[in-house]
Amino acid sequence: MSDESNSPNRVVYAAQECSLTEDERMLVLLRDELYEGNWDDFVQDLKDRLANKPHVFDIVPASPRLQETIREHLRLIDKLRRWEATEQIDLATRLSAGSAGPASTT
Repeated sequence: MSDESNSPNRVVYAAQECSLTEDERMLVLLRDELYEGNWDDFVQDLKDRLANKPHVFDIVPASPRLQETIREHLRLIDKLRRWEATEQIDLATRLSAGSAGPASTT
């Protein structure tokens, strides 16, 4: 995984001292919206998708490109889970507290 700390896609929520990429932010929001805040259910659903087992969004079989995207999302989820555990925070509460939007992208 590449270091995204200087990525132009990184959104910084200064008031919450929380800096996430757009993909990371999307995963936190999906976790809360689709999986009631449960990383385990989210991860299992993505793994089921990779294995062509029943999963939440059964549209078409996962293409090789989609499979790689899912693998990258699993890596990001692992990073986010470790961050939450280390900092003893729920990233979703940090995002919802900053509903006014990003403070800066520079």
